[in-house]
Amino acid sequence: MSESTKKRIIDSALMLFKEKGFHEVSVRMIAKEAGVSNGGFYHHFQTKDELLYQINDFILTYVMETGKAAAVERENPVEKLEGMIRAFILAFDVYNLEISVMYRENHYLAPEYFEKIKQKRDEYQDYIFTILEEGIKAGEIRSNTPLLLNGMAMFGMINWTYQWYEKNRSISIDQIADVYIDFIMNALLTKKAKQSPRYQEYFLDDE
Repeated sequence: MSESTKKRIIDSALMLFKEKGFHEVSVRMIAKEAGVSNGGFYHHFQTKDELLYQINDFILTYVMETGKAAAVERENPVEKLEGMIRAFILAFDVYNLEISVMYRENHYLAPEYFEKIKQKRDEYQDYIFTILEEGIKAGEIRSNTPLLLNGMAMFGMINWTYQWYEKNRSISIDQIADVYIDFIMNALLTKKAKQSPRYQEYFLDDE
């Protein structure tokens, strides 16, 4: 079986999961939609649970790799944070369907798969928190609000994008990224950092 067949199975599953929900979709339904036999499905995936896990794992890996790549290219914590936020938001445009299914259906992950996904999410969260801590030490990110609250508020705002974002709306994904970054930087940066010419591009004009 070719990789194109595997992709067809995944694409069919994604469409069905979004339309009907993971629990209501059977392997037979996925195979029929993909135009393969049940055996063709099981050639690529041991179970429907493994398929859902692979969708989750693919998206989290993509977000982590693109975010870390953006951070590595930047010099200081504030710039690293901006790069990771933008990379995270742009993922909603590149893999909108996959992310929607991941957030809506991940509670159906089998325990062993759920734990693997949790570990990967924790790794990404810890990476972000490390950047926030470095920013606090540098005196550019506020220290008078709890680190956990800052991080979770940021994640919550960005994660919720899957609930309403659609391509071809009047607001583009780049505009969404600009607005989110403006919100987050206004909330997190110290007064001195906000005045730095280095970060002015992160803020929208008030005019």
